[in-house]
Amino acid sequence: MSSLERTNSENPLYRSIYNKLKPEDNVGSSKEGMERIMREKYAFLVWELYYTLNHQGDCDKFMLSKIYFPDHISFLMRKGSPLTPILNNIILDLTSSGHLTKLWLDLKLTSDECDNFETSSLEFLTLLTSFLVLAGGTVASLVMLGAEWLMSLRIKKRFT
Repeated sequence: MSSLERTNSENPLYRSIYNKLKPEDNVGSSKEGMERIMREKYAFLVWELYYTLNHQGDCDKFMLSKIYFPDHISFLMRKGSPLTPILNNIILDLTSSGHLTKLWLDLKLTSDECDNFETSSLEFLTLLTSFLVLAGGTVASLVMLGAEWLMSLRIKKRFT
C-alpha cells in the first residue's frame, strides 16, 4: 500500500494513525518488530499466524482479540488472472472440508498458562444475570424481614 493510499483511507481511525506514523516507527522484519516491543513501549501489527507459530505462550507478550480488527487481508491478483478461480476453489474446498479449522486448531496451544491475560468485554446478559441475582437476594431479604416483623408482632400480642 502506498503512502498516498494510506493517508486517503476511508476509515478515519486508520487515516489518523497513518498520518501520525514517522519513518522510525517502521521495522524491517517481524523479528525486529517483536524484539522492539520487548525493548520499548511499542505496538506491533503482525500476522496472527506468525505470532502463533513463533511466540504463542510467551507471557510477556499480549495479542489483542480479533474483535478489535474487523478488517481482513486478501490476496491481490491482476484482473482476469487465471489463478483467481483456481485459488477460490482451493480455499473453498479447504474451508468447507474443515481442513483450515483443523490446521488452525493444531497450531494453537490448547493449554496456556497465560490465559488469565486474555480480555473479554462484558456482555449485557452477564450484567443482567448479576443484577437479577442481586435483585433476587434483595427481594428474599425483604420477604424474610417482613416475616420476622410479622412474627415479632404476633409474639408481642400474645404477651400483652
